[in-house]
This record gives sequence, C-alpha cells and structure tokens, in this order.
Amino acid sequence: MQEILDLNNLNIGKANPHDGTRGFWSIIPADGKILLHDQVNNKVYELSMTEITPNEFINNGGDVNLNKGNS
Repeated sequence: MQEILDLNNLNIGKANPHDGTRGFWSIIPADGKILLHDQVNNKVYELSMTEITPNEFINNGGDVNLNKGNS
C-alpha cells in the first residue's frame, strides 16, 4: 500500500502564516521520485532530487543548500 501525506489548511481557522494563503497538497512517493499533487487546482508536480552523501551534508554544517557559493 502506497502512503500519501496530505497537507491541508483549507478547513482550519487560519491561513498559512508565511503568505496568508490556503491550500491542499498531497505528497506522493513514486518510483525514484516524489510527486506533489495540488488538490485545489488539480495539478501534479515532480520534485527534482539530487543524491548526496551523509558526509556532504555534515561537511556543509547540515545546511541543505549544498550548492551555496558554487554558482
């Protein structure tokens, strides 16, 4: 059975604190990728992922922006 994580703030008493919007998204694991389904607009997006080693993560101070300064 495939697990799906729903992120939904449509029916709660407050909107997103960052930009004041509301939405309903589903995170869907797929074969070698992660999909995001915008349930409000019925659009699907594929997340682009790059594999890193634990050492790369640790050596960058745990900073998830591993390309910082390499532009």
